[in-house]
Amino acid sequence: LDEAANAQINDFNVALQKAQRAEGHSFVSRTQRAVSRYGAQQLTLLRAVLLNPLIEERHIRDLLDDQLRLGSLVASQLFG
Repeated sequence: LDEAANAQINDFNVALQKAQRAEGHSFVSRTQRAVSRYGAQQLTLLRAVLLNPLIEERHIRDLLDDQLRLGSLVASQLFG
């Protein structure tokens, strides 16, 4: 991917994380890191930390379902 494509992905990841946090059903944090494959460009990465020993596979599936649903909404808002 080129720098412009990575910038679009960064914008998408920020918007997705904010939408997910605002809904309050699940939470994924974000961070920025340079990935050697893309040089010095900072990439916005999403991460889920699962520390609760009572988490089951269904909880992870629910989190991913939230991201898919919200991701579709965010993509249509950002990219038409």
